[in-house]
Amino acid sequence: MQEGSLFSWLSANLVNKRTGKTLFKPSVSVKAGPMKIAIIGLTDNRIAGSISLGDENEIKSWQDTLPGLVPGLTEKHQFMVLLTSLSERDCRAIAQKYPSIDLIIQASGSSSNRPPQPLSRTTLLASTGKQGKYIGTMDISWHPGRNGWKTGSNETLAGKISRRDHLKMQLARFSNRPDLYKRNKALQSQVDRLEKEINDMEKSLLSAKDADQPLSSYKNHFMAMEISMPDHPTVLEVVNETKRLINGLNQTKITGKEPAIPEKDGFIGWRKCRGCHPAQTRKWQSSKHASAFLT
Repeated sequence: MQEGSLFSWLSANLVNKRTGKTLFKPSVSVKAGPMKIAIIGLTDNRIAGSISLGDENEIKSWQDTLPGLVPGLTEKHQFMVLLTSLSERDCRAIAQKYPSIDLIIQASGSSSNRPPQPLSRTTLLASTGKQGKYIGTMDISWHPGRNGWKTGSNETLAGKISRRDHLKMQLARFSNRPDLYKRNKALQSQVDRLEKEINDMEKSLLSAKDADQPLSSYKNHFMAMEISMPDHPTVLEVVNETKRLINGLNQTKITGKEPAIPEKDGFIGWRKCRGCHPAQTRKWQSSKHASAFLT
């Protein structure tokens, strides 16, 4: 599949057990204007349970893979993207350990789109819904120096604080309900996540203010894919020609057969039908329909 593709297959941690060599490119380097951008691919080791890697291959952890890759790429590039299907927890841990990774694009498997969110002061996480139903685009205004992302706007921060406070109220209201333990545990997990995001955003604002350095910003859009596509002209021509051939074969098969109703007879009445359907004709003759024309 890789040889016939018009794009690069990336995986820095899918390797041959014996040689340690990667099966695909670990990263690629692209240019956007004067900027050099590094794109890294990381394979989630959970896929090993759903596909066969072969006895000779394995998926290494990101902890074993990134230390030998990220520092070298950081020196030569002004922007770094990580493509992965790792969990959000792993992505957050990566962002904390490697602040030079500016953007993580995650294949999350979620049924809904998720707007970009900060994992740290310098790293954003972005993802779209599963099954390729949407395309996500980001227009980035980048300031060199990796000072961080402008994700801590007052509106965004206020929204997260409001959401956190609302969840806390729900927890306080139902804290004495043992039957809602699982629900409360899930709510507490959301509160903890929001607390972390709020803390990161507040730090980002304070850091930028103290250093008086401009932050990078972005605009995000999701576009739904068309549910139908026009027929490819070549394929459509083949389909139509096949239909014509089938119709021609059917006409050939019926040629020479006497039609069920001879054309010379013109109008066919009930007497003609009696030849093939005597029982039905007798029953019809005893009905009011048979004598209706006499009235």
